[in-house]
Amino acid sequence: MGDSQPYVTMCMNSMSKVLYINAENQSSSAAPLGYQVRIPNNPVAWSAMAYLERKETVEVVNLPPSHTIPTPLIATWPGGPVEQYASSIGFRYEATIPPELTASVLLDLRPGSLKAFNLLVGGPVSTPDIPFQKLLGLEGRTAGSQDSTFSVKIDPTEIAFIPNRAVTKFVPIADYFRGSLSSPGVAMNWADGAGVYVRFRIAVEQCPTTTKFSTTLVLEAAVLDEGYTWHSQAEPRKTAMEKSSSSAIPLWESQMTWHKPIPAFSLISTPGINYFSTDNVACSDAQLRWALSWVLT
Repeated sequence: MGDSQPYVTMCMNSMSKVLYINAENQSSSAAPLGYQVRIPNNPVAWSAMAYLERKETVEVVNLPPSHTIPTPLIATWPGGPVEQYASSIGFRYEATIPPELTASVLLDLRPGSLKAFNLLVGGPVSTPDIPFQKLLGLEGRTAGSQDSTFSVKIDPTEIAFIPNRAVTKFVPIADYFRGSLSSPGVAMNWADGAGVYVRFRIAVEQCPTTTKFSTTLVLEAAVLDEGYTWHSQAEPRKTAMEKSSSSAIPLWESQMTWHKPIPAFSLISTPGINYFSTDNVACSDAQLRWALSWVLT
């Protein structure tokens, strides 16, 4: 039926109960037969309890009832401050770090919606060699050959993402990798000339024809003209550059997995959860999937 099919907007009240709102703004506990179910694009609208236009929503594809995650199971998942949570899942101790790069997410939930989220990474330390060519000649290098490289130590325990973002802050490369940045055979003074700033980004790419997706940790660079610094940039430009979707120069990347996926429930990862409410209503399956879908997109 496409755009002509009638639909209801799926919302969640303050008790984390799912309700369906029709075009007359009437609610029901079940979607009417033959109606398409759609959810708000913006999690702020999850608890609005209002019918929204089609362009403000996306279609819901229902999972089998057997894939519903029991609320008592969700209630057992840990939370806490970011570093405390990272330690509790083994991301911060050498004996328990994941054998491969692994992402996890900590959700801050309030009744019926998502308050905030934090991404974090665990895994082994690596020291990749990065071709200077990746910087597109913008760094102003005057020594070395076309094939010269530089190396950095990438330690997942030192990667701190901006809350509600899939990126870290841009930092001068010599500061970010202080003590590990080296360029054998090339006398490179990173403090002179163009300003090379770097950040990490978690990139999630959805396959256009299937439900599969890939997750990658990317080291990116922004090169500022000589004499300019990050702090000298206008606020609108810094805001635009800090967005997860902004363009930056990719220097290095590595595939990632997600912390404790649960295939039996079609769940990509077991997140950490903090509750911001006075009634201690546990997170439901619907709210959990809603929150995770927002993080991934």
